[in-house]
Amino acid sequence: MAKETMEGYCPYCGQMQMVEATTEKEANSKAAENCNCDGSKKARSARQCADNIEEICGAGANNFNMEVCDAEVIEALKALGNLVVFDDIESAVIRLADSTVAIKQTKDGVAVARKKALSVKLEA
Repeated sequence: MAKETMEGYCPYCGQMQMVEATTEKEANSKAAENCNCDGSKKARSARQCADNIEEICGAGANNFNMEVCDAEVIEALKALGNLVVFDDIESAVIRLADSTVAIKQTKDGVAVARKKALSVKLEA
C-alpha cells in the first residue's frame, strides 16, 4: 500500500495535521509524534522513560556491568516511571539486590539512573 498525504489527528488534543501515511491509525500516530501539546509530550516522555529502563535494567544491563532484572521488576519500574512522567509522584527509588534504580523528574523530563551497590568491610 502506497503512502499518501492524509489527515492525522492528535489523540491528546485533536489537532489535525497533514502527514504521509498508509492508514488512519498511522496518520494519527504521526500527528501525535509531531504535536507539541502536553499530552503528546508526556506520551513521548513515557516511551523514552520505558526505553531507558529497558536499556539499563533489561538486556542492555550487561553493557553497564549490571545484572539483568526479571521481567516483573522491569514492568514495575516502567509503571513507576509512568507515575513520575504523569506527575502522580515526583520520584521513586527502588533497591534491588545489587543496585538502586532512581526515577525522578528533571527540568528536561524524567531521568532514570541505576547505581551499583558495592561495599567492602574488613574487620580484625
